[in-house]
Amino acid sequence: MKTQIRGSWVGFGHAQLARAPVDDEAELAHVRIGVVAEDGVAQDVADYLYNCPSAASNYKGGTMLISRKIYVSLLMLVIAGALAGCSTRSISNSDYQADPDRGYAQRNNPFYKGELSEFDVIGVDPKAPVTEQEIARAAQSKERFTLPKGATVMLIQSGAMIPDEEMVKNMEKYYNVSVFSGVPMSDGNSSATYSRALRLSAAKAGAEKLVVYWGLLETGREDLATKAISWFPIIGGALPDETQHMRIRMKVVVVDVKSGQWEMFSPDPAGDSASSRRYARAASDQAQVAVLKGKAYKATADDLVKRYAK
Repeated sequence: MKTQIRGSWVGFGHAQLARAPVDDEAELAHVRIGVVAEDGVAQDVADYLYNCPSAASNYKGGTMLISRKIYVSLLMLVIAGALAGCSTRSISNSDYQADPDRGYAQRNNPFYKGELSEFDVIGVDPKAPVTEQEIARAAQSKERFTLPKGATVMLIQSGAMIPDEEMVKNMEKYYNVSVFSGVPMSDGNSSATYSRALRLSAAKAGAEKLVVYWGLLETGREDLATKAISWFPIIGGALPDETQHMRIRMKVVVVDVKSGQWEMFSPDPAGDSASSRRYARAASDQAQVAVLKGKAYKATADDLVKRYAK
């Protein structure tokens, strides 16, 4: 028998869970517990035989004899672990309902049309043939990359009409900031054409560099012991019953407007954990998003200065 369980694993090694007294009529389960594969098919899980009391004295490496009640309890623990959520969403579409693991996967931001391609920003067409001579010329023409404090930059947030306000404020501590749309175009132009259009727009704004950034929010959830059936909905909804672990990862490309040369870096990820009750889940989620964006945006601006303002 193969049991369908996703995204979790249970292992008890050689530990013998219980040796409860049994009589000849006891119904036992012969269970082998192992790793659950990502494709949903359990490997050596729930390979059991009922009505085998004669095997009560047998215990061999990793195989245990347990009562049917204990077996059902273990199976419920496996399923509960498998239901713990894990998902990702863009910082440009970061509302609670945009989390795909919530069952919504909605684009709550009406202006969100997806993300910019890195190739579009740096002006490289991945489908075009490339020669060794082109690679050699690009390597030889590389110059020292600088962005002194007080310089003018064009700031772009991938997927957003305008960058988030907190990111703009953090950048304005060090630079003169001009903002531009990060909504991807769908006119079929090549990456090189789009990149040159961005650089031309930045040049006309007096910007020395393009600063384009992407952000990803990663979320994982675990149920708490208080997440149980309650006959009193008010009590059941008022107790914290879920802990959400969230982290944000950023990726930044800095493009020189004149030459088209570019560099990329990623600040250290920032994380946060928060417990919430059923009726305050969305508010707790959005509070975490705000906290992590604030940390990531400050780290990005500080890292930019540390790297290039020399």
